[in-house]
Amino acid sequence: MKSYIKFISLCALALLFIQDVPARADFKAAVAAYRSKDFPTAFKEAQKASNAGDIKAQLILGLLYLNGQGTPKDIKKALLWYNKAADQGHKGAQFDLGVLYATGRVGKQDINKARSYFERAAKGGHMLAQYNLGLVYVKIAKTKVDWQYAAHWFGKAAVQGHPQAQYDLGALYLEGKGVGKNPTTAAAWILKAAQKGLPAAELEYALMVFKGHGVQKNEKVAGQWLLSSANRGNVVAQNHIAKLYNAGRGVKLDQIEAARWRMLAKAAGLKDDKFDAIIAKLSKQELAEAKRRVENWYLAHPRARQRIRRRVN
Repeated sequence: MKSYIKFISLCALALLFIQDVPARADFKAAVAAYRSKDFPTAFKEAQKASNAGDIKAQLILGLLYLNGQGTPKDIKKALLWYNKAADQGHKGAQFDLGVLYATGRVGKQDINKARSYFERAAKGGHMLAQYNLGLVYVKIAKTKVDWQYAAHWFGKAAVQGHPQAQYDLGALYLEGKGVGKNPTTAAAWILKAAQKGLPAAELEYALMVFKGHGVQKNEKVAGQWLLSSANRGNVVAQNHIAKLYNAGRGVKLDQIEAARWRMLAKAAGLKDDKFDAIIAKLSKQELAEAKRRVENWYLAHPRARQRIRRRVN
């Protein structure tokens, strides 16, 4: 299960409204201007509120300097205002600073600084910081990953309901990394992520249910989870559900549906020559119907077609 991919980032502005700090009139004006993309006004109002000590306005001001909106881009000033808010205990500012250093957005990537800021926010209960801190312990290892710390912080975020953290924690229980190997606990966490609509978790849980690994075996339930993941664009799930339709396991036997899902997976780049040979034996009419269903699926999922075009180009 390969889910430790990249740091989760969140625009500071999205966090401004969860802090228990009274809002000044000029701060409200800055937010309204920002939302309407009137960046010069947003900068002017945020600057007034920031100079008066409004930590939420300081976050907006840092963001405006960072992006060069309403003012020339200035990384040093952006960091100055982000740090003013962070030093006053604003968890959103601490998290955003962690992201900026982790991704190298403000110069050379500095994982140690990122860890420091994530840790401050994570200890304050910031869910995304807790997850990213877990990722730090996976990413900074030069010889051996500290899976125990990763599991600890994934667990903190998972308990708060973070789907990717729930999935990753399940992966650790499945593989016995940082925690004792426990397929039952793994299945429970992966199910939580699947129930929130995470396609990779839906696929993994489907495979566990299909095999009866850590959970009661049920091919019909596995088919339902695979179909959900496939409809969300998971290419591996698309190929798996194609094979179930071809075999009539967990779903009703339907070779046209099998061809439809295999065509979608193939278009997205997943190779399976043996299965392609089976699909090729269908009649021209059956293949034409499968292609029609593929087009209907793309009409309902236009972003999937766009991804394929980008891959081809």
